Amino acid sequence: MRPESVRLASAVTLDAACGGGNGLACTELGKRYRDGRGVPRNDAKAVELYRGACSGGDPVGCAYMGDMLNEGRGVAKDVTGAVAFYDRACQGDSALGCWSLGDAYAMGHGVPRDDARAVPLYQRACDGDRPEACLRLGNCT
Repeated sequence: MRPESVRLASAVTLDAACGGGNGLACTELGKRYRDGRGVPRNDAKAVELYRGACSGGDPVGCAYMGDMLNEGRGVAKDVTGAVAFYDRACQGDSALGCWSLGDAYAMGHGVPRDDARAVPLYQRACDGDRPEACLRLGNCT
């Protein structure tokens, strides 16, 4: 599925595409379960879908999986595990993943506090159209 069609697809269509290994479909369906949009809210199901999305090569799914671990939603809280998913997302060019990884370093969540490591991560996220990262970048420099 293409990114523009994923947002418009039904949950049934997304489920079939996700089952076929489409990471984008898994991420979108995970967001719907996380938020209860068109399907019953189910954080554990969202976690399962985000893991599948990340394994299927969607870096945004990796970033959302990191969020679920960081918040302890649908899974035991694991800040160190969240950092690993944020890193994987950032390596896959997810601006969201780079922003979240930058936050981890800037705040010392799951990793030692290190502004020098946070700055280039925020820069990558800012360059990737994450305005929140641009603001954080300005606060670090």
